[in-house]
Formats: sequence, structure tokens, C-alpha cells
Amino acid sequence: MQMFSTEEEDLDQYLVYPRDTWSYNITINTHCKHKFIHHIESVLDSCGELDEFRSNCFGHYLDLPAGGYFQAQYMHNLFLRQITSPGASMKEMWFALGKTKVRLGTREFCLCTGLKFGELTDIFSRVYEHVIDGIHFLYFGRSRLLVDEVIDLFLAKSFQHKSDALKMALVLFVNYILFGVNERTQVSYWLMILAEDTNGFNMFAWGHFVFKMTPHYIRQGFRMPDSTGLTCRYNLYGFTWGVQLIGRQELTPTKRESKQDYWVDVDVDMSIGPQFEPSVLIGANE
Repeated sequence: MQMFSTEEEDLDQYLVYPRDTWSYNITINTHCKHKFIHHIESVLDSCGELDEFRSNCFGHYLDLPAGGYFQAQYMHNLFLRQITSPGASMKEMWFALGKTKVRLGTREFCLCTGLKFGELTDIFSRVYEHVIDGIHFLYFGRSRLLVDEVIDLFLAKSFQHKSDALKMALVLFVNYILFGVNERTQVSYWLMILAEDTNGFNMFAWGHFVFKMTPHYIRQGFRMPDSTGLTCRYNLYGFTWGVQLIGRQELTPTKRESKQDYWVDVDVDMSIGPQFEPSVLIGANE
């Protein structure tokens, strides 16, 4: 995490939420379900497709320790300390931790998540057509597909073709872990296109896309308790697990990391190439 020491500067003047408004009487619901990685590993192992998942762009997440948990109070304390920073992009977030300014930008997010950065493809503008032997047409046979329908079939292990389990695992990982949506969200058509194209899926700039999404949903979801003193409940969508390392340590790439495929394009100009701005997937207070 990039840190900037500011011994002589009063960072309180930049706080988005003044200290006298801070309250900790909150409950946070996060829809980024870290524990679902265990279900992915279990099902794919029983189907003989775990090695294929481990070798793809999300395989390193299988090495995360079991029993991870969302640190709600830490995250709320972090969000309270959001600050404005001159010249900062809306695609990054800044926080005041003591006398230190901490940035969540593309480089920090890339090192925390290991997700690839680069230009986005034109996948969002492609006309969606069912693949006859693809998982969408073969198992569901209709245009609208919800995340919970994929979950039910995946956990039932009712697969007809080799690699179908892997394709569903990828769709579920993206929705449950990276997008952090709830079960009644519709699966995006462009994601179904990528699920049928292993090479295209692995080459997609997931870090670029998810980084645009996550700060957007943090800003959209964060809530401050009002003067009534009642517990404030709010929902966080997006890859909130990828933000929990903020402020824990200063992150810089090792020589090995600086040569990895996910890092080499981390400084790509996000204004170049096809643009996709995240919309509200589901109401922030549902």
C-alpha cells in the first residue's frame, strides 16, 4: 500500500467525514463470499477439474487459508478516514491513518489481489448468442440466468460434459468473490461469453474491471449512523476482501512480481480502449 508521511500537515482538514460525526454503531453485510472458494475446490476436486482451475487466472485464491472472515469494524474505521487529495482520480481512494496518507490505487489493488491489469476488450458490446453445447443453453435454456440457479446446479454436481464444472466455477467465482453480488443477481451475458472461451477468460483484465467496480460500490454503499442512535446497517458489494490489506503495510512489487503477467500493464491508461463503467448491480440498502 502506498504511504506518504505528512508530519507537518493536519490531515483532518481533508476528511470526507469530520471526526465529530463519527459513529461505530453499525452492522455491515458484505456479499463477497470468501468461504465459497471451499465449495469450488470441493466440487472441482470431485470432478477431476481442480488442476484446471488452479492453473487459471484465479488459481492462487485456492491457497488462501480456510476460515477467512470479513473485518467489519476495521473496514468501517477505514472508510471513516477517507480524505480528499488534490489531483486524485475518482478511480482511487485516499485515507488518513495517523499522520500518514494511504492510497488505494491500481498498483496497490494489483498487489493485494494478483488480478491482471490492462486494456479492456470489446466483450461488453458483442451480441450475445447461445452456444449450443455451452453451459447456458445446455443447462438453463433461456436468456435470463440468476446466480443462485448456477449455484444450485453446481453444488448438485449434475454435469454433462467435461469442463462444464470449471466453467460454472469461473462464473460463480466472478459473481460471488470479485463482484460480491447476492444470489438473485442476473449473470451478465458478456461473462457467459467469456466462460466459453478459456483463453479469453484468462487474458481478460480482471484487475482493471474489478478495481473500477470496488471503490464505486464502497462509496455507494457506505453509510453513517444518524442522530437517533439506532444501529446503522449497510451493504457492501464488490471485492471488499481485496481492500482489507489497506494500511497494514506498504506494498511494493518484488522483482518476481514486477515480471508477472498481472503486473506488467498495471499502469495502463484506463481511458484508452473500450470503456465500461459499473452500474448499480442491486440497491445498496436491500
